[in-house]
Amino acid sequence: MKDIKALTKKSQLFVIDIQERLFPHIQDKDFMAQKCATLIQGMQILELPVIVTEQYVKGLGQTIPMIQEAIDSYNPIEKMTFSCCGLGAFNLK
Repeated sequence: MKDIKALTKKSQLFVIDIQERLFPHIQDKDFMAQKCATLIQGMQILELPVIVTEQYVKGLGQTIPMIQEAIDSYNPIEKMTFSCCGLGAFNLK
């Protein structure tokens, strides 16, 4: 039980680039969006962090409404590179 508590202290959910212009091209997109929303809600019940990224919002649009609505405090991190590794939120220890 102690190990589970230690693990949850380090747990986070990253919702990466589920955006308006990308979304129509995802296979089984509606199923995927519903499962992501459910996962987000579960993380929030457990009071674990949910971090959202958006790739080049000007060109690709914002995160789709279903995902935005699932997040209690929607505050996306905009990025201009494909990788998330350079973002401060991803430099986990």
